[in-house]
Amino acid sequence: MVLKQTRRKITSLHILTVCFLAILAVFGVMNFDTLLADMSKVAEGEMESVDDAIDNIEADYNEEFFRKNDFLNVNGLVNNWMGVRVLNERAKLDNGQLTYYYTGGSVEENSQNLIALNEFLQQRDIPLLYVQAPCKIDPDDPQLPAGVEDDTNEKADEFLDQIEKGGVPYLDLREEMEADGLDHYSMFFSTDHHWTPKAAFWGYGKLIEYMNEQYGYEIDSSYYDLENYNVQTYEDWFLGSHGKRVGIYYGGWTTLM
Repeated sequence: MVLKQTRRKITSLHILTVCFLAILAVFGVMNFDTLLADMSKVAEGEMESVDDAIDNIEADYNEEFFRKNDFLNVNGLVNNWMGVRVLNERAKLDNGQLTYYYTGGSVEENSQNLIALNEFLQQRDIPLLYVQAPCKIDPDDPQLPAGVEDDTNEKADEFLDQIEKGGVPYLDLREEMEADGLDHYSMFFSTDHHWTPKAAFWGYGKLIEYMNEQYGYEIDSSYYDLENYNVQTYEDWFLGSHGKRVGIYYGGWTTLM
């Protein structure tokens, strides 16, 4: 009896092993052209070093992998079912939108470079205005999953403080959004880090208003009046850069307006 059970276990293990190796073989064959092309580059001396060759082969293999998007979508679907909030270096906010996140780093070099540029331009009577665009994370309502941190807004505040001390004028559109009572997250694509066209148009209008007030421009307000334009909406039409990393079943499609 014990011998029969042992044989069954060994047989099951063998079958599982054969199936696993068969799957590897199938995908190896499907992706052989990509591997062969890179190996040809190596043979022809197009790669400068072994590390360079390995990096290129891995990058191409990942990019051209057979049915890559299908695997990506299935992975996203499974993780979505399990309630996973961080996938492929992207976080899902409480409202379902996707974002990346940053911590650390210094703004000192960038701020000093901008201050130096402003001084250079002042000597030539050329005005400079720095415009701080908002990042996707609302500073007053981060909506990040537990354990995920992002200090982009803190770094932006630090940067603005430094350039202000250095005499660089700036326009902080985050403050303008708050003053206008706009919903922060509606200004961004749900699966991307970019503004929506409507939000970018709003920002353009704010910049024109500031330039008219501070620099004496007389740009007609009709140019940034949305009522003077035709607006078309494409429902569930767009998949942003964040969505492409996690699949359509994790973050969903985005409406383009």
